[in-house]
Amino acid sequence: MKLLYQNEHLECFQYKGRNPMIERIDRVKDADFQIFNDVNKIVFVLSGKIAVSFEKLVNKEVKKGEFFFVPPKSQYRSTALEDSVILLFRLNTSFNFCDHFSFEMLLKNEAEEADEVFTKLKASRMLNAYLSATEMFLQDGLKCFYFLELKSKELLFLLRAYYTKEELYALFTPALSSDVQFSNKVFKHCDTVTSLKELADIMNYSLSGFEKRFKRVFGVPAYQWLKTRKARNIYHEISCTKKTFAEIAFEYGFSSTSYFNDFCKANFGKTPGEVRGQIVSFSNNLKVHI
Repeated sequence: MKLLYQNEHLECFQYKGRNPMIERIDRVKDADFQIFNDVNKIVFVLSGKIAVSFEKLVNKEVKKGEFFFVPPKSQYRSTALEDSVILLFRLNTSFNFCDHFSFEMLLKNEAEEADEVFTKLKASRMLNAYLSATEMFLQDGLKCFYFLELKSKELLFLLRAYYTKEELYALFTPALSSDVQFSNKVFKHCDTVTSLKELADIMNYSLSGFEKRFKRVFGVPAYQWLKTRKARNIYHEISCTKKTFAEIAFEYGFSSTSYFNDFCKANFGKTPGEVRGQIVSFSNNLKVHI
């Protein structure tokens, strides 16, 4: 349908921005795309099939009718295995399912064997109906921030209504903590700092105070968590980009490629060249372009 009073919508400062809360993304077969943002994201595959590279996960297939969650500041990249249509939702940093059930309450459903990196779910019948209507609104040009914010809240309510708490826990595990606002701020700044002290300063904590709260929220020491995250990001850079090893080493603060090689051997059991060679060989066998 044609959107009425289109000029009035376009003149409103809330109509659309650089990173809309809900965005349709069309990709032809073999096209790569990356999504960079400082907020939580839910990605729905409306048609086709994509290969997702997500931190240590490489070329995980997600097909029509499936969706997954991407936390803030994540190293995320996809390749369209077929002509595909994606619906991307960018969520506010302090989102909840409803007034009665908060995001933090999912912690009660922690599973010992939950995948800490990636979980995909199938869209239910009701969720598919919602996604179809939302896609039509976007195609008609209805992109008001206020309207899209309401649609995002509706999505969260539908997830709460039609998925078990165990499913939601598995989906949101990468960003879940007992203090979501604190953890979101950590995710926002953790990849731009060079030391734990610098991150504590940005968060307005003393170093000891930050370490105590971090351990309480994330369940692991801050230094260990930052080291693991750095390793995951470097693994992604090696396996999913065409950057030289010298470029990656420089971007992540290594004083020499020798130290970079030592880091990779200690964390991955392989040199950067061996990691990239293994991924390229694996991808060629799957006929997936990296």
